[in-house]
Amino acid sequence: MALGSHSNVHNTCLNILKKQGYRLWLHYDDESLPHAEADLSMCLWCAEKNGYKFIASNPIELLGLAKIYEFKGEPKTEETPYWWRVIDEKARDELIEKLFPDD
Repeated sequence: MALGSHSNVHNTCLNILKKQGYRLWLHYDDESLPHAEADLSMCLWCAEKNGYKFIASNPIELLGLAKIYEFKGEPKTEETPYWWRVIDEKARDELIEKLFPDD
C-alpha cells in the first residue's frame, strides 16, 4: 500500500488539523480579481493553534508544518532562529547520495 501527495488527501489533512484544535482559514490577497475568479492555487492555507500561525501552499504542507511544531514544541523565544530544525542527521543528503552515489 502507499499514500501519495494529491488533492484527494487535502480534506483528510484539514479534518485532522480541525479535530486537533487548529483554527483553519484560506487567505486570498489579490484585490485585482473578484473572489469568483480566484483560483485555489492563488490562496494560502492557514492554521492557528495556541497563538502560533502556520501558512502553506496546500493542506498537505499545512499538516506537515503543524506536525513539525508538535514534534519540536514551541520556540523558547520569538528570536530563536530556525527553532524548527532537526539537525541530528542529514537525512535529505543521505537519500540523495543513495540515489546518486559517487562513482
